[in-house]
Amino acid sequence: MITSKQIVDIAEKWLVSKTFYTGEADIFINPSSSDWVEIRKSCKYPVVRFFADNKNKKVYVWDAEQAIHQSVANVSEVGLNSRLQSSDPTIIAGEAGLSSGRAVMEGSHLMEGSLRYIEHGTMSKIETMHLQDILKIDWTWTKQYVDCSKYLAKFKNDLDKVINR
Repeated sequence: MITSKQIVDIAEKWLVSKTFYTGEADIFINPSSSDWVEIRKSCKYPVVRFFADNKNKKVYVWDAEQAIHQSVANVSEVGLNSRLQSSDPTIIAGEAGLSSGRAVMEGSHLMEGSLRYIEHGTMSKIETMHLQDILKIDWTWTKQYVDCSKYLAKFKNDLDKVINR
């Protein structure tokens, strides 16, 4: 039987290089340690954008300066556009800082924007449940690529405070 660790290890690879409005970006799937060296060299700032796809156990990573999430979701080799548009809770779109050879999630414009809508009473119950569904998923498998744990724990705490006020 193949374990999820083996599946993730098999999937480490450079995916594609695409030209976006700000230049060319390499998109990596489940970047290996040597990929992270290349990613860090190519980044003007120590920040990447990423998608974590729990359904397929893939993390897509690229230089944050080169493309926004929607542009990468539209890349055919990534193919996440329809799932992103349908608010699929098995996808996280985030930003991660690079330090000491590690990537640590620092934010998610999509999740934080939704939280602000909830605070102002302009987010529906279904959309609120979408955020709660994201937080119910075990994202620990992403840790070897992008550590999401601290950010998601803090976001859950912030969401709970807003919902229960």
